[in-house]
Amino acid sequence: MPLPLSTTATLPFFNGVSLMLGIYFTDAFLAAAPAGIDAVLEPLVAAIGAMLACLLGCFLGWFNVLILFRIPVPAAPEA
Repeated sequence: MPLPLSTTATLPFFNGVSLMLGIYFTDAFLAAAPAGIDAVLEPLVAAIGAMLACLLGCFLGWFNVLILFRIPVPAAPEA
């Protein structure tokens, strides 16, 4: 029996994994991490940055839908 994650949420899961790997392997988290941080904590610092970026993306997506579809479109007249 497959896990529910493998059958219903593959796109968000893939996006999360790719974002985490992108942040980790480009060393984008090193500017936010203090000098001399333990190597075990580096992925956690990267995860925090990825989560904050995802939350910002969710907010911007919601805001985009809000400003584009604020006025309901009237139905077309029947011929």
